[in-house]
Amino acid sequence: MNADYLIFYDSKTSSQQIYLYQQKIGSALYTATIIRSDVAKSVFKLSEFLQNSFPHHLAAIDQVISYLYGIKILAIQYSAKTFEQHVFICASDAAFGDDITT
Repeated sequence: MNADYLIFYDSKTSSQQIYLYQQKIGSALYTATIIRSDVAKSVFKLSEFLQNSFPHHLAAIDQVISYLYGIKILAIQYSAKTFEQHVFICASDAAFGDDITT
């Protein structure tokens, strides 16, 4: 998702488009909160535009929903049995300290 598109929209969007956007955000928020935390930042950022969404915002939430649909069969499985050669190690910078706008 390109952050350049995530700006506030000066014109007024129709009430039907706003309602559709709010429904999609609500579905994605539920999924991000309960099941898939990997899309949480994107969905929470897109939820800033609930009152007046731009067509780019609608395209962005459609992209998030498409991503969620595409990975619905993937999961992380935790097991008590581990073998040294199969250990998965990763790190993440969740601070987002270099993001000046937010």
